[in-house]
Amino acid sequence: MKVRWLAALVSTIVMGVLFAVASPSYASTLGDLTVTPANGNDSSVVVITTSGPCPREATNVIATITGSGFESGQNLIGNSPLRIYPRTTKGGYIIPLQYTFGDVAKLQRVYKGLTGSYKVVATCRGVIKPTDLGQFTGTVSFSNKVGAGGYRNYVAKNPATAPVPTQGTLNGQTKGSGSSASQPVQTPQGLSPSTNGDGTDSAGSNSDSGIGRELLFVGLAIILMLAAALYVRRSQSAKRS
Repeated sequence: MKVRWLAALVSTIVMGVLFAVASPSYASTLGDLTVTPANGNDSSVVVITTSGPCPREATNVIATITGSGFESGQNLIGNSPLRIYPRTTKGGYIIPLQYTFGDVAKLQRVYKGLTGSYKVVATCRGVIKPTDLGQFTGTVSFSNKVGAGGYRNYVAKNPATAPVPTQGTLNGQTKGSGSSASQPVQTPQGLSPSTNGDGTDSAGSNSDSGIGRELLFVGLAIILMLAAALYVRRSQSAKRS
């Protein structure tokens, strides 16, 4: 009876630990997004910047757009490591989009073009933990009319105070207009890694702490399971002898 009770107790503890690590939750709003250029069109080279950092346990970020033609949401960037993105003075992330808004519309076969208000969201995520750990949100509104060159203009509803980058950037020229978007150097991953003066990733502390904490929980659960199995085996051997 004692062995069964102990095994049941350990199983309950282990399941609780695993549930705490793996259970999903709803993302909370962490802050705002700044869209650069604030006045552009559907072929502008766009950079989004979060108003602050992701939580310490977050290691990745994904950006999406929702609105007419994208009712279920559409990725602007896939799930990407936070450490590759440059930072602002307030810890925010400077994220160049892989495609223009117009390119995304074409990929989704939104033939009528972008029109009305769209919600742009950057969501913080973990690697092991399938949980949205918070969101930064912004809004862009597209004109119902096609402008010069066949482009549709948009206006972004940005925060009053624009984020300040911590390092130099390159200017990405906007097609079809005189606007420009500040954009980090491009690499095969989408942009250049951002490093501190000591050569470490600027987001490395967030990534390492998040992964380490989750691995610790999983390790403790495995140790408890092994200890319970060993105890049960020894108890059964003692009874036989």
